[in-house]
Amino acid sequence: MLCHIFNVGVGQTFSGSLIDFVLFGVLQGNAKSHWVNAILIGIPLFPIYYFSFRFLILRFNFKTPGREDEGQETKLYTRKDVEAAKGSAPQAHDQKTDQVSELIVAGLGGKANITNIDCCATRLRITVADENLVDDNLLKSSGARGVIRRGQGIQVIYGPHVTLIKSNLEDCLQGV
Repeated sequence: MLCHIFNVGVGQTFSGSLIDFVLFGVLQGNAKSHWVNAILIGIPLFPIYYFSFRFLILRFNFKTPGREDEGQETKLYTRKDVEAAKGSAPQAHDQKTDQVSELIVAGLGGKANITNIDCCATRLRITVADENLVDDNLLKSSGARGVIRRGQGIQVIYGPHVTLIKSNLEDCLQGV
């Protein structure tokens, strides 16, 4: 709202990064974009946002990524643990199937529980038949930074290499 009031017209793309600010603000000239006003607005707003959100996160103990409870330890599972979670005896291992994909499948409740797989820039988005079968700790042991649940929609945060994980997971589910 303040940017609109002060006639700031700096365009942004997906990330809203410094490169965007330079390309769509500074290089366009102050007469067109009024980019100087964006900096003048940002200077007082930064400490307001920082200290208010820091206070709220610490005061109400909001669980932000990386701030899990101290009692929760991430367990590294062995192949036997994964097979036991799947409810099947150990089978011959296909060399093309990686262990991370097997952990993800086990953490999502098995192949039969997975109905759809997709991804965005940093998250693996999965639709499951029964969300109660999903094991967050098993998913985190596969390298996930966090797990977000929205009913039957599960989002597992892996970072920018999620497209490779999705591809390997699809191969694992197809039995390649």
